[in-house]
Amino acid sequence: MDSHKGGTRSARARAAASVATAAELARRGADIVIVDLKPADETVQEVQALGRRAVAYQADVSDPDQVADLAGRLTELTGAVDVLVNNAGIFPFENLRDLTFDRFKQIQRIDLDSQFLMTKAVIGGMRDRSWGRIVNLASNSLGRAVPDMVPYMASKGAVVGMTRACDRPCPARHHRQLRRSHRVPDTRRQLVHG
Repeated sequence: MDSHKGGTRSARARAAASVATAAELARRGADIVIVDLKPADETVQEVQALGRRAVAYQADVSDPDQVADLAGRLTELTGAVDVLVNNAGIFPFENLRDLTFDRFKQIQRIDLDSQFLMTKAVIGGMRDRSWGRIVNLASNSLGRAVPDMVPYMASKGAVVGMTRACDRPCPARHHRQLRRSHRVPDTRRQLVHG
């Protein structure tokens, strides 16, 4: 991918942040499940070197069928997902004049639909157990006018709205447990990082 079309540098930065997040959660006692389009051997090795269990699955988290299959595997493997970090995303720079609707929808599927699908796959179990954390990554650039990033900005604005809406419909007894997370949770349980 060309750096001006999606950012090879930014893709590397996102991958490094994913590894760092998984490693920090492992240091805090979490076992980690990584979901990515590509092999995640580096992350698995880093987590295991910290003395925690780590498993990686290759899946497209913007595909409802793959997420449904993944949800079944996660239930078998972990019994319950306590923390979900939604980090799938792309951020291509594309001129609005040249942007096709199909490309716009593709970016929305990756940057927004994946977070919806993964949240929906785990939130029921979190509510049943009255405990869970979901971290949906958005963007610190939402308040800025960023040229040539219309689909990215639209998806990340929607992620913020979705996250806020997911926080509210919980019954009062669940409200404190199912909240938007803005810092690394302290957990001794399983984590899905995708």
